[in-house]
Amino acid sequence: MATVEFTKYHGCGNDFIIVDARRPGTGGVQWARAARAWCPRHTGIGADQLLVIIPPRAGADAGLRVFNADGTEASMCGNGLRCAARHLMELAGGRASSVTVSIGERVFPIVVRSSGGRFRAATVHLGEPSFDAAAVPVRGRGEAVAMRPPGAVGAALRRAGYEPLLTCVHTGNPHAVCFSALPTPPADELEHLTRAGAFIETHPMFPRRTNVQFVTVLSRSRLRVRSWERGSGITLACGSGACAAVAAAARLGLAARRARVDLLGGVVRVEWGRDGLRLTGPAERVFRGTAQV
Repeated sequence: MATVEFTKYHGCGNDFIIVDARRPGTGGVQWARAARAWCPRHTGIGADQLLVIIPPRAGADAGLRVFNADGTEASMCGNGLRCAARHLMELAGGRASSVTVSIGERVFPIVVRSSGGRFRAATVHLGEPSFDAAAVPVRGRGEAVAMRPPGAVGAALRRAGYEPLLTCVHTGNPHAVCFSALPTPPADELEHLTRAGAFIETHPMFPRRTNVQFVTVLSRSRLRVRSWERGSGITLACGSGACAAVAAAARLGLAARRARVDLLGGVVRVEWGRDGLRLTGPAERVFRGTAQV
């Protein structure tokens, strides 16, 4: 049994356990197993995901592996990248103003805003979104924009108060975005979204499963988003999901390409510019500790 040092962070309530696997004594740890043991809130440390810092790909300052609470590995995490950037900045003594982090084959540039050596916010460059069905992936051809899903999926969305349409987009992770049909969410909204999110995530139309973003357009520059994350369930925030919501709303002409996104746990800002999506928001350190696995 290994004893591992960790630091707990959150970005708008989307919380992470960060472990630096570049340190001695971590070589034999099975990280998927660790995620399943540490992420539960009643029997573990409690987190949406486990982030493991590893040696980088060429051209990056550090590498990252992202494990969901169920032990499956994700292809990226917008809020997690901000938290990892803050952690790396503090390891460098608060002097870094930018950092690049690789996840798999991709390298994500992150600009850190600080004052007096203290972290204030970070902006992650996620690149261009893709609406191509094969890239998401979702079963179908061409663009997966405002597609009418199978009857059971549509029925689940209607019960949750959302239009029976999905705009599927890849923003580093697969996302299915749907828009509210109600001016005011019902009091039991999260109960309905939990059922709909779990059903849509694992539907056969998504061969690698999917995250689900439930969006209410408040204005051209403001969205309200509730997130179901693949492998973790309802979370207080999802960074790549906030980007997917803005990209889908802009693609459908429902909102501008720059918007404030109100999440359960806080606010982020998303801009879809000429060079792709940029996500700006906070990252807070919660506590440090050790855990066994």
